Amino acid sequence: HPLAGRESILLSEIAEESFIFLKKGYALRRTTDQLFEQLGVTPRVTFEGEEAATVAGLVAAGLGVSLLPDLRGIDQSKIAQIRIRTPKCQRVIGMALVKGGYLSPAALRFKEFILDYFGK
Repeated sequence: HPLAGRESILLSEIAEESFIFLKKGYALRRTTDQLFEQLGVTPRVTFEGEEAATVAGLVAAGLGVSLLPDLRGIDQSKIAQIRIRTPKCQRVIGMALVKGGYLSPAALRFKEFILDYFGK
């Protein structure tokens, strides 16, 4: 792809591309739809998948571009990851707990890991 070597781009630079997205109803799809709404652009969606790995595979096959988070554990040898500068492109993921509720040992370790990794 002509933009593959870039460190970052504007979303408007790829607005006319063929897109491969997750199906409507997925949180990441809502985020991508909102980004295009900010531009006043309706993306040309050529395929909608149910898994990010499937979307990434179709991008790797050259069938379109997509907006995906960093996909650890997926072969990225044929995918160029380029940061979107504008509009601001991010997701917030939270963790909620019931105060005083029981946590299994595994859930407690997960909670501690998240708090240590992301800061309290």
